[in-house]
Amino acid sequence: MNTRTLIALLASLAVLVALAVAVSQSQRKSTGSGDLLLPDLHSQLNTIGTIIVRTGGDKTIATIAKQDDRWGVAERSGYPADIGRIRRNLIGLAEARILEEKTSNPELYDRLGVADIEKEAATGVRLDLGSASGTTSVIIGNTGVGGGERAYARRAGETTSWLVSGSFDVPRETAQWLDQGILDIVAKRVHSVVISHPRGKTLRVEKASPETQDFTVTGVPGDRELSFPSAGNSIGAALTDLTLEDVEPAAGFSPGEVQPVVARYETFDGLVVEARTWQLPAGPRVRFSVSVDDALAARFAPAPAGAAPAAANDGTPQAAEPAAAPRKSPDAVKAEAAELQARLAAWVYTLPAHKGEQLTRTLDDLLAPRPPTK
Repeated sequence: MNTRTLIALLASLAVLVALAVAVSQSQRKSTGSGDLLLPDLHSQLNTIGTIIVRTGGDKTIATIAKQDDRWGVAERSGYPADIGRIRRNLIGLAEARILEEKTSNPELYDRLGVADIEKEAATGVRLDLGSASGTTSVIIGNTGVGGGERAYARRAGETTSWLVSGSFDVPRETAQWLDQGILDIVAKRVHSVVISHPRGKTLRVEKASPETQDFTVTGVPGDRELSFPSAGNSIGAALTDLTLEDVEPAAGFSPGEVQPVVARYETFDGLVVEARTWQLPAGPRVRFSVSVDDALAARFAPAPAGAAPAAANDGTPQAAEPAAAPRKSPDAVKAEAAELQARLAAWVYTLPAHKGEQLTRTLDDLLAPRPPTK
């Protein structure tokens, strides 16, 4: 091969490479592959002040507004929103990149879940993100596409739909945009629970110390026994990781003549939580009040470090008690009670059934007939 031929071949190769690059860039420009779905959103994240969530039939299910550092849901009288869910979705949208161009045919939008939200049968969720720069609107269609962190999306007002990267959590019910957490009082901390019913029935479960494994059910009649040894434990643990299903303002709550069942939880460090449950036609509703019992805290206060063990009747020192579990200081308990009372007292809650029913148990619920003696 002579020099002239080699030069010609190299020139041809260069032309082919240039054409390939041009074609690639042209295809990328037309499909948007690799581009951010919402290129301006990342710079606007800190200025977003409202999020409106809408579903089929142009139904607004959540109007979430930011005041200072707090997000509230207008449809629930400003009850705190789920900040974690908001943050995950905003960051997910800001980082979502286009993987593939999909249909621009409105007749096919339903297959991807990106139909205009004004359609009654639309299955997607539209988010209108209001910031200092204006409103950014996007319809999130089917998520988890292909079993991965991918979703179909369409910028509202545009015809092209996209397959984008990202994991989105956009529920279609108002209550799911609320901060779900109510209380988290672990069972080990609870000394006793007394459930008082309007007609006089009372159930009490208790533990002698935080180290005791099972709650004791008091007042078991001689001809009955517990249905199982740890029957009281689910009652003692009812305030552990307690979440809501829905909420309404206490100011507008009217149970009529229905009297509540009152469950009083007392902890070893003096925190007292009372849950009042009304059984209403619409379902059980619960209000909480939180206070501190100084006498209760003093009763179970650990002995001072280095204190001598108590002497037996014969004067012989007794073996030291096992080390008590760490407990909150009186000031910490008072601060906790004040925070919980301020946060919970103004609301009436609907609880998950498996938790709520523990707050209204009766002694009979925990008992079984005692087997006859052989």
